[in-house]
Amino acid sequence: MKICITRPKFLIGEDYGAKYAISVARGNHNGLNLNNEPFWLSPTKGFIRGIKSLFAFLAEQPSQLKYIEWPGFQNTLKTAMLTLVLVAMLIVGLSSVDSGLWYLLVTILRKPA
Repeated sequence: MKICITRPKFLIGEDYGAKYAISVARGNHNGLNLNNEPFWLSPTKGFIRGIKSLFAFLAEQPSQLKYIEWPGFQNTLKTAMLTLVLVAMLIVGLSSVDSGLWYLLVTILRKPA
């Protein structure tokens, strides 16, 4: 982005592929498009380019499936059992802490002042 030294002063920049100028004079905040195209066209072009690249990415994904090494049934079973055991241990631990804190809170609140 550069600032023109002449009067009135403008900030000249480029965003979404469109050149624009913004006046930095007091009380004038209108943006001027230097590409002679509507304001909405540049963001729309950027959106369309993004959608095209997304579709290109998704189109090449089926060819990548042959490089994936799928785990066997025994490995999947071991991983699932480990996950279930860890979740059960976490449930027991958290419920124990919750019960302890509940008991402490009830004890504190029932004590006469």
